[in-house]
Amino acid sequence: VHNTRLIKKKTTAIMSCLSSSKTFVPPPEKLTARALNTNYTLLWTWSGSNGQTASFTVQYTGTYRKARKDPKWKPACEKTSNMYCDLNPLNLHYLGIYTLRVCATVNGLNSEWVSLDFAPAKDAAVGPPTIVSVSPAGSDLEVSISEPQTNNNTSMKEKISSLYYRYTYWEDHIGSKIPQVLDSPNTRVVMENLLSWTKYCVCVQSCTIEPNRTSTFTEPVCTSTNGGLSWAQISLIFFTCLCIVFLLVFGIVFGCFHCHRLFKNSFNPKVTLPSFLNDFGISPSLLGPDRHSELHFNQWIVATIIFKMILSCLSLPH
Repeated sequence: VHNTRLIKKKTTAIMSCLSSSKTFVPPPEKLTARALNTNYTLLWTWSGSNGQTASFTVQYTGTYRKARKDPKWKPACEKTSNMYCDLNPLNLHYLGIYTLRVCATVNGLNSEWVSLDFAPAKDAAVGPPTIVSVSPAGSDLEVSISEPQTNNNTSMKEKISSLYYRYTYWEDHIGSKIPQVLDSPNTRVVMENLLSWTKYCVCVQSCTIEPNRTSTFTEPVCTSTNGGLSWAQISLIFFTCLCIVFLLVFGIVFGCFHCHRLFKNSFNPKVTLPSFLNDFGISPSLLGPDRHSELHFNQWIVATIIFKMILSCLSLPH
C-alpha cells in the first residue's frame, strides 16, 4: 500500500509538471524605449515557439504610484500583434517618470508582466536641427537653422532650456585644416575671419548641458564666400578695360581721318584740267597791236549784228 501511494504521488507530480509546461507563456524580453525629442516607442522581443501566436498588452503608470497597494495602470496598447507600442498618443509629460509594463497572451493565457522605468527628460535623445541654410555675407558666412521639433511641431527649446547648437565648419578641399567649432544658443550666427572666394562646409548638432547630451550632425551644407577681388579677376578687368580704351581711341582717330577727307573733297575738290587749258594758263600768248585791232573789229561786228537783231524784233507788227 505504501508503494502504491508513493507511485501515485510521483505520477501526480509528473502530470502536474506536464500540465504546467503546456500552459506556460514566456514573457516579453529586452524592453527598450526608443525616444527622440518627444517621439517615444516601446520595443521588446518574445521567445515564443512551436507556432504560437501571441498578442501583447502594454500599460503604464506614474512611478510614484507604484508604492501604493493598488496603483492605477492605464492602457497604452491592447492585444496588439506587433512587438512595439507607440507612446505618442499618451502625451507623456517630458519631465515625468513612468513605469511601462508588457505581457504576452497566448490562447487566453497570460505571461508575467515585464516592466521598464522611463523618464523622457533623461532617456530621450535630442535630435539635430531640421533645416540648415548657409549664405555668403562678403567674406563671412551666415548660417540659419530650424530648431529640433516636438511631435506637436513646437520647438524643443520649450522643453530643454539649456539647449544650444554646435556649428562646425571647414574648408572644402583636400588637406584642409582642422574643423573650427562655434557654440551658440542662437539659431542664426555669422562665421567671421574666413578666406575670400573659398568654399566652406557647415554641419550642426544639438547639445544640452543638463543632462549632457549631443545629437547627430546634420548633413554638410557647402557654399563659397565672396569678398575682395582676386588677382585673376583684377587681371581680367584690367585687360578688358585696356581693350575697350584701345578700340575707343582707334574709333576716334579713324572717325577724324574720315571726316577730314570728306570735308576736303567737298570744299576743295581735286579736279584735273585739260592739257590745253593747263598750257594756256601756264604760258599765255601776248597780243601785238595788229592783233588787238583785229580783235576789237570782230567785237564791233558782233555787237552791230546783235543790235540790228534787236531793232528788227521791235519793229515787227503786233
